Amino acid sequence: MAETPKTVELSATMAGHGGIGTVASWTIAPPISYLARARSFAQAARILNEHQANDFTPYLLCCGQATELALKGLLLAGGVSESTFSTNPGHRLVHAWRSAVTQGAHIPPDPPQWCELLDVVHTKPFDSRYPRANVLLGLPAPSVMLEGIDQLISVLEATLGV
Repeated sequence: MAETPKTVELSATMAGHGGIGTVASWTIAPPISYLARARSFAQAARILNEHQANDFTPYLLCCGQATELALKGLLLAGGVSESTFSTNPGHRLVHAWRSAVTQGAHIPPDPPQWCELLDVVHTKPFDSRYPRANVLLGLPAPSVMLEGIDQLISVLEATLGV
């Protein structure tokens, strides 16, 4: 059954413009859209893992985004409103994992080590996005992380019946 997209309009006080005005309007994405984007980032991570030897931060960014999108897709499927995502879970992968479990996702109750380690570089101060001096990153082997991401995406696929 296809989910009907919902349109949301935000209003806010616009400084210097004397009042309330519409600042944004967008359509809330159904969980299948999160699945499609998670698949794309996972594929990009696999390609980067195979072909980019000097700088692994783009690979990490793609892994983090794939994981975040799959988890948020599970949250949507479990009834959580997309409007809460900017603060809860935000970019926190471990928090998103535990929230997905609470919402009934068929994933292990405790996040796997690859997710915990990826969470450290995916959340503030966003070490997988910006150059940092003296940052030591402890990460699992790429095959372990990519397999874990693929399993998470498979759970979302099963949840959505695709």
